[in-house]
Amino acid sequence: MDAERIRNLALVSTTGAGKTSLAEAMLFSAKAVSRLGSVDEGTATLDFEAEETKRKLSITTAFHPLQWRKTTVQLMDTPGEDNFVGETKVALRVADSVVFVVDAVDPVKPQTLKVWSMVRERGLPAVFFVNRMDRERASFDAAVETLKEALELRLVPVAVPIGAAESFRGLVDLVRMKAFLAKDDGTVEAAEIPAEMAETVQELRGNLVEYAAESDDGLLEKFLEGEDLTPEEIVQGLRAGISGGGFVPVCCGAAVRNIGASTLLDLVVDFLPSPVDRGPVTGRDPKTGEEVTREPTAEAPFSALVFKTITDPYAGRLSVLRIFSGTLRPDGNLLNPNSGATERYGQVLSLEGASQKPVEAAGPGQVVALAKLKETATGHTLCAPEAPIRLEFVELPTPVLSYAIKPKSRGDEEKIAQALSRLQEEDLTLKVRRNPQTRELIISGMGQIHIDTLVERMARKFGVQVALSEPRIPYLETISTTKKGVIYRHKKQTGGAGQFAEVHFDISPLPRGRGFEFEEALVGMNVPRNFVPAVEKGLHEAMESGPLAGYPVVDVKVRFYDGKSHEVDSSEMAFKIAAIQCFKKGVLEARPKLLEPIVKMTITVPDDAVGDIIGDLNGRRGKVMGMKPGHGFQVVEALVPLAEVQKYALDLNRSPPAGAPSPWSPPTTRRCRPTWPRRSSRRPRRPRKRADLYRAGVLTVSDSAAAGTADDRGGPLLCGLLREAGLEVAEHRVVPDEAPAISAQLVDWCDRLRLDLVVTTGGTGLSPRDVTPEATRPLLEREIPGIAEAMRAAGLRATPRSMLSRAVAGVRGRTLVVNLPGSPGAIRDGMAVLAPVLEHAIAKIQGDPSPCTPRGVSPVGRGPSAEEAP
Repeated sequence: MDAERIRNLALVSTTGAGKTSLAEAMLFSAKAVSRLGSVDEGTATLDFEAEETKRKLSITTAFHPLQWRKTTVQLMDTPGEDNFVGETKVALRVADSVVFVVDAVDPVKPQTLKVWSMVRERGLPAVFFVNRMDRERASFDAAVETLKEALELRLVPVAVPIGAAESFRGLVDLVRMKAFLAKDDGTVEAAEIPAEMAETVQELRGNLVEYAAESDDGLLEKFLEGEDLTPEEIVQGLRAGISGGGFVPVCCGAAVRNIGASTLLDLVVDFLPSPVDRGPVTGRDPKTGEEVTREPTAEAPFSALVFKTITDPYAGRLSVLRIFSGTLRPDGNLLNPNSGATERYGQVLSLEGASQKPVEAAGPGQVVALAKLKETATGHTLCAPEAPIRLEFVELPTPVLSYAIKPKSRGDEEKIAQALSRLQEEDLTLKVRRNPQTRELIISGMGQIHIDTLVERMARKFGVQVALSEPRIPYLETISTTKKGVIYRHKKQTGGAGQFAEVHFDISPLPRGRGFEFEEALVGMNVPRNFVPAVEKGLHEAMESGPLAGYPVVDVKVRFYDGKSHEVDSSEMAFKIAAIQCFKKGVLEARPKLLEPIVKMTITVPDDAVGDIIGDLNGRRGKVMGMKPGHGFQVVEALVPLAEVQKYALDLNRSPPAGAPSPWSPPTTRRCRPTWPRRSSRRPRRPRKRADLYRAGVLTVSDSAAAGTADDRGGPLLCGLLREAGLEVAEHRVVPDEAPAISAQLVDWCDRLRLDLVVTTGGTGLSPRDVTPEATRPLLEREIPGIAEAMRAAGLRATPRSMLSRAVAGVRGRTLVVNLPGSPGAIRDGMAVLAPVLEHAIAKIQGDPSPCTPRGVSPVGRGPSAEEAP
């Protein structure tokens, strides 16, 4: 097969965008399947696993080829759920291009930035498909603008919808200048462009031609001279621009109604690159380590990357590979340079959903499977024996959630080991280990859904029922000071030969990580030397269970310098018992302490949630080590006690998505705040420490008169500015006509959220009459006149009537209320002085010794200082 007529395509998205539905529509449009599969009805060709059907989401990458305009399109339907992001990352390693599916109502989610960063990291050409245009409140223009702003892309519409929401009935292809309308039988028919859209379509068509011309110097010169570009030249220019990353095309449709699938397939064939366009693949010679390349042609030496392993109930173990060069035919031998073995294989199988179909030959760009390879695992390379090459795999994400696992029935331990071994072959993000200290078998995955599906697959495929529990924390014990002259005498007389032994120890601490040292410093013959091994054995046994809490003791040195023995009653057992008791006695006298395991965490956070996450880490006794900026996100590195973050991934998933109301907002009925959510009585909520972030509240108007005005926009802007300054921010909207009720509402709000600062904007109507004047006036006169002057100098309103102290009795008496104009321009202009003003105000109210740098907090409020350990 000609490699230029192959398109290797990965479909990616976030959960719920309709990616699998789009793949089903593409297969149905190309007549690769006889019916349009439905995810909701459980009839999807690509979601064939029982766990996928049950949850109505993809948990593993599925494959299916299709033919469109004499071109083979190899579809790879990747999971959108973050629990299975490893599958998506692996699929992007072997794909040549990407279709990124987004929802027309909610196109950008936190996961969108993460997936797009993986696409950009691989340098893959992409097409955006705005799906679900038939949903209520769907807007193609708004979705495109949101994507442009969030991802900072040059997006070019190549198709526009006809109607939207309930009136959506088709689209206009701007490349071919044709309209396609949906029919009742799930197909589409070509039609004339609606007259009311003619002007808009012509404008967008001209924009498309400009993008095509700028991608090629010859086309640009022709365009500037006023000549019209032919359809072939437009396709040529657009393809060059898309492959070079100059811009990204955007299409639209409704996958469940099969609207837009055929237009998308045309775009894939015309604009996305073939394996030949992507160029040669680079690898390493397994012997010399030198860089070698393979051209993507059928005549080149064979090379392929095994990127997935599947256990099929009928075919057995299948190794899925992407061919980069050469031709693969049935019944042959291939070299595995990773293991050094030569693999014998039989049939070459094409994957079509849950089934496999034998093929006579496969070439560059194709995805096929080989059955029952003995020495080949995921990530290995297969190549021609005479031309060895080792291809690079991807670095998979680290598991974030762990459970202790044990069988529900006795005797299933071996079955568990076999089942987990098989599952690890299929899923490289699953990690299995045994904790030698707690003697628990631990499984680690990417999230709760990931773990749950693994448990279900163990029961379905291997017949093993297991129970999950939270792993025990492997604490350790050690000592703080040296204790000399620890003496213990073991004496026991019950008739006949008794037991007698006396040992003298010096016990001292060792540097962290040194373990245990035993020094024998006996002088004279008070203790026969043949009892020394029994003493050392007793010490090792005593260290397995410390006297403080029963955890192992580490980093201790014991000096055995003297003792006493008896000619008849002394024995190895007596000295062993004496050593154990003497060690426990000495540890208790040497100021024992508990060592808590600390984990290093790397958290990728959207820019607008950094303050929330840092505050959460501080509440968990963590120490923020640094931050690295990314494209629309920040990477936070921290050290946190393991006991605080065993289920941290679940706490993050319970946080609201970007654009949703703040988790500290009082009207919400479900408190899903990430900082110390309400827990059971066995773990009481921690009192707030001075080292926590300052918490600020923004009080804004919310009446119909202010909707869409500058005052209405000022509140969200102010929230963002305060978060950038490192403060935790809660937003509360009120109706100004209800000013008498604001005071009581504010008191309850400040008390429950423990706010240090409240900033009001948009004419909330607060005045000294709404709080206690007797407590307000002295604070305004004595504590904060300098703040008012600084704010007035910055053009911000700051008068005794609008700049109030939170002085209502019973609300901690230290929350400052500041009223600002609602205009975004005024807030932006005053922000240069607003940040130090707010820090100074908080410091005055709290009485901190250093106004702008509270103890344990960096000047911008980003966590503990560098010298403080968690």
